[in-house]
Amino acid sequence: QLNDLGGWGNEHCARMVASSDAMVAEKRPAPASVANEGDEKKPRMEENKLKAQGYVPIKTRFLVPTSEAPVLNVAAAKKQSSGQNRTGKSRKQLKREREEMMKSKGTICNSIARTGKCKFGDDCKFNHDVQAFLAQKPADLPGECLYVSHTGECPFGVSCRFYGSHDAVAARRGQASPPPTVAAAPELEKLDRDALLALRLPIPVPEALNAELNVLDKDLQAKLRRRQVAFPRSDEALSRMGVKSSKHYARLGEGKKSNFQVERGDNEVARRTPRERKEVDFRNKLYLSPLTTVGNLPYRRICKTFGADITCGEMALATNILQGQASEWALLKRHASEDFFGVQIAGGYADSVTRAAELISREMDVDFIDVNMGCPIDLLCNKGGGAALMKKPNRIKAIAQCASPVIDVPLTLKMRKGYYDGKDICHEFVQEISGWGAQALTLHGRTREQRYTKCADWDYIERCAKLAGDLPVIGNGDIFNFEEYNAHVAGGNVSTVMIGRAALIKPWIFQEIKEQRHIDISATERLDMLKVFCSNAMEHWGSDSKGVETTRRYMLEWLSFLHRYVPVGLLEVLPQSLGMRPPAYYGRTDLETLLASSKVDDWIKISEMLLGPTPANFSFVPKHRSYSYKVLSVDERGDKAENG
Repeated sequence: QLNDLGGWGNEHCARMVASSDAMVAEKRPAPASVANEGDEKKPRMEENKLKAQGYVPIKTRFLVPTSEAPVLNVAAAKKQSSGQNRTGKSRKQLKREREEMMKSKGTICNSIARTGKCKFGDDCKFNHDVQAFLAQKPADLPGECLYVSHTGECPFGVSCRFYGSHDAVAARRGQASPPPTVAAAPELEKLDRDALLALRLPIPVPEALNAELNVLDKDLQAKLRRRQVAFPRSDEALSRMGVKSSKHYARLGEGKKSNFQVERGDNEVARRTPRERKEVDFRNKLYLSPLTTVGNLPYRRICKTFGADITCGEMALATNILQGQASEWALLKRHASEDFFGVQIAGGYADSVTRAAELISREMDVDFIDVNMGCPIDLLCNKGGGAALMKKPNRIKAIAQCASPVIDVPLTLKMRKGYYDGKDICHEFVQEISGWGAQALTLHGRTREQRYTKCADWDYIERCAKLAGDLPVIGNGDIFNFEEYNAHVAGGNVSTVMIGRAALIKPWIFQEIKEQRHIDISATERLDMLKVFCSNAMEHWGSDSKGVETTRRYMLEWLSFLHRYVPVGLLEVLPQSLGMRPPAYYGRTDLETLLASSKVDDWIKISEMLLGPTPANFSFVPKHRSYSYKVLSVDERGDKAENG
């Protein structure tokens, strides 16, 4: 159960400090400030000073007096997270290495792993030596295979990291006898750091396996790659608006009629009127922001359990969607629990965005399509997409007017105040957006040049919401607690809010807003949340070594945000704001201290508690520089603190 703030936190902390044998965590050296708890003035001055400097006001007795957090090498992080070839090897050399790896004993043919047979025989590119593979395969993870538990068979066969449990679980299925007794889990709150890191915790088996929706059809993918897919509604809309279309999207083989067009009924779809479009209501619903990398399907399932009403897939590039790239289509997948779900696409030109929107509306099960016009990353802006569109309002108009009539679900836009700092322009055309066909606008209270620095300008969001008339305006930026939510929707002009980084740091923010209270979630409950994430992730990416390592990567990306949460019971003043940076501190238990660590090595050790040891030569650098500031100790804090 989640604990209210109440007096629980203070009493628990007092017991931890007062009694050396009450908590194993007291084996570490106590902060110097603990010995002088009777002196109330000095701690209060320190807390006020921290808050003035932009730090989270943590009770003094928990603050770390000496720096323990490393400084991130920003240049190295940018280089390693850029997605470029970091090895300096040629493409031919990389291809040759991949082929050698496929034949190596560390991998195995999927067909051989599942059934023991392969239709390609000796011509197969992958290893067929099962015994050699098992000899090099990493040790099984504790727990049971979620696939065998529910279906009786595993799609990964001998490559599953729970392969040792397959026979026992399969034999137990359908029997009236209860499952074998599992040893009671240790009380994690009482273990010290060394004992915690030595644990290998089992991943829970979900109650049911729910099929994922919006899976790319192989026939459709092949036709997209051959440019044999028709876009009649888009062609008509682009022609009507006088928008030139790139030759790249010209359909090949016009002399032959495509079976796709006949089967899908494109001509019938093209005659539908806008009145048949599905209507949705965004007002007063809590909206989880579409988050690149960290906003994956397993994470969104976690947010749904905490009360998120609206979820949206990660940003997908319109051009990649039209080319049939499987990795991009994977971003459109939807879980059965996502009852109000949209997808977000990005592009700089009306022809590609319109065709991608028509294709998604025709092929996918979505409740709305959002067009990203606010992403600040250089890769997208340099191609005219994302926030770069804020420099060209006429292009925004063309995209909205062309895309809205070709889809049967609402079209929404997400944008920023403007591109250049000090030159806000959204208010100049916000009154016209509903006339362009958009049914909602999400407005981030920053410019592209600001990115995520400084505070979001909610006065400007409120101003635009008043000008927008009946168009629902969804505010975005810096919501971190229910008080801030209440303040921003109190005027009645902002329909609801979109929550991004705060949901990464504390996914239960949706529950806090709905229940109007601060929740002091324990370290054990947060670790249980990570277990559920791993279960969701292996259901999504697979339970073989590749799936486990993919799960690890995405969990580490999430931990680069999650560690910034400061438990409510440690705060001297409520509420905490997103712009406040957490100083180095001790938790109430060693597990809480471990989860608060800003060290990448500690995040990796947490992943090993759940997913076993990392492979040889494993390294990790967060893609999002969420912890690029230095965590300062009490002795090192100066006047250089920034807000944000």
